[in-house]
Amino acid sequence: MSESLPIAKRLNGGGGSSADPPAAEFVRCCVHLRSRSMFLVPEDMRAGPGRIRVSTLGGYWCNRTSVASGPDDSCVGPELCQPPRDCHEAAPE
Repeated sequence: MSESLPIAKRLNGGGGSSADPPAAEFVRCCVHLRSRSMFLVPEDMRAGPGRIRVSTLGGYWCNRTSVASGPDDSCVGPELCQPPRDCHEAAPE
């Protein structure tokens, strides 16, 4: 397998076949929401704080609490870490 393929493609064992699932879109969220892909996938790293790729695999945590619940003790995730949640902090425009 080619080392020039992005890590996500190498892990999925492909080089871009038509059978690959469509790429997930980035959504706006709290700047404190984190996921594993933010540290492993270069495209996700470049998205910056306040933008995250939605994943059905989960694995989200709050950077303020370091666990899967925010400062308000509610679960975190791209769809959950939105206004009007009190602990939500938007990225600067």
